Amino acid sequence: MKRTLPVLALLLWGLAGCEESMPTAASDELLPGALRTVEIRLPWDQFASGLEVWGGFSSPFELGRGVIAHDFKGLEARGLARVIRLNRTITVVDSTGASVVDSLGSIKGGRVVAHFDTLSPAVPPAMTVSAHRILTSWDPPSVTWTFAVDTAGEQRPWPEPGGGPVELVGTGEWSTGQGDSLVIPVDSATMAAWADSLDVGRGVRVDMETPDVRLELDDIFLRYELVPSVNQDTVVTLSANTDIATFIYDPLPEGPGDGIRLGGAPAWRTTITTDIPTELDGPPALCPLLGCPFRLTPENVSHASLVLQTRPTPPAFQPSDSARVEARAVLSPELLPKAPLGPSLFSDTPLQLTGLSIPGAAFGEGGSLLVGLPITDFVRALVADPPEDGPPPPNTLALLSAFEPFSISFAEFAGPGGPGAPYLRLIVTVADSVRLP
Repeated sequence: MKRTLPVLALLLWGLAGCEESMPTAASDELLPGALRTVEIRLPWDQFASGLEVWGGFSSPFELGRGVIAHDFKGLEARGLARVIRLNRTITVVDSTGASVVDSLGSIKGGRVVAHFDTLSPAVPPAMTVSAHRILTSWDPPSVTWTFAVDTAGEQRPWPEPGGGPVELVGTGEWSTGQGDSLVIPVDSATMAAWADSLDVGRGVRVDMETPDVRLELDDIFLRYELVPSVNQDTVVTLSANTDIATFIYDPLPEGPGDGIRLGGAPAWRTTITTDIPTELDGPPALCPLLGCPFRLTPENVSHASLVLQTRPTPPAFQPSDSARVEARAVLSPELLPKAPLGPSLFSDTPLQLTGLSIPGAAFGEGGSLLVGLPITDFVRALVADPPEDGPPPPNTLALLSAFEPFSISFAEFAGPGGPGAPYLRLIVTVADSVRLP
């Protein structure tokens, strides 16, 4: 069923003659003449409804790096790494000069090495970081601030929220001027505990001790000294097998209320149900230019974008660098929030692989930036004639981070019903046909 609506905002984009050929024409005797191009802006209530914000997609574990923070705008975050194995078997040269395999060496001391993102902005000149041995069994993919294990089959809280109890290994001072690494010495008893395969915790927790700091933790690993049983005058330095498993944080952000939210870890998505009018009947300036009612078709919609206005994200979760967002069609809306999505709607643009990059400052205090998400193919499909057989094209749009998860931070935009409400921007081009003599 065709829907006709007046347009509340229309801006003349340009009138120009053009000799470029058009792919369609009413007859072989007709040639394209002048092009008439108009920009049309549809307010929210004329093209969309049913905005929903969904959380819980992916997990911090899938980010592949950690975040540590202490009293950063109210945020606490700690990095966790699983100690998989400390190898005791090495090949050494004995007193006869022969190479032998030795699996009876003794582990001495070692060190925790943490790598940080040296490009993190707004960090103090020096920070204190601590390392701890985890004493409780935990599950890296599902661990949270409250739960050591949080799976469908088991939910087990930490004895102490935040990954405790723990045993302090040591502390160290780190600054961006000393490179990206911090080394914290570890005594032989702690290294021996981490080497114990029966230790159910077998993990390292890294905490930020300096207040008002949030820092990305790229990697955690262990180095340790092994003294062979064959040649005890030799000390071999080895690296333990560890995973930078995840990070835990508190508090979890609440929903955005009346806004749009994308990204985070776990990630947020926003879905919109669209009802694109196929015929436009106003305002008066439209009719003399294109005629009314004007029929939207895939051929005359040369560009369509969903325009959003950024707004400040809660301070603890503001992007420190940039946010990358994209749009996809929801293929089975009845299965939301876990509905399958189509490919990126940016597939015909250079944004296909990376999403649209929005500077982090746009989500800070006073941030207000208009951002256009190109959804031309999505709109063209909806204004086309209904298919004779098969299902109609999807009319539910999913807005999400281009990578899930991309960061603990997320992007927020103004929702409908207030200043900065989303609108649909259409560039419509019509060619005047010229008949051959």
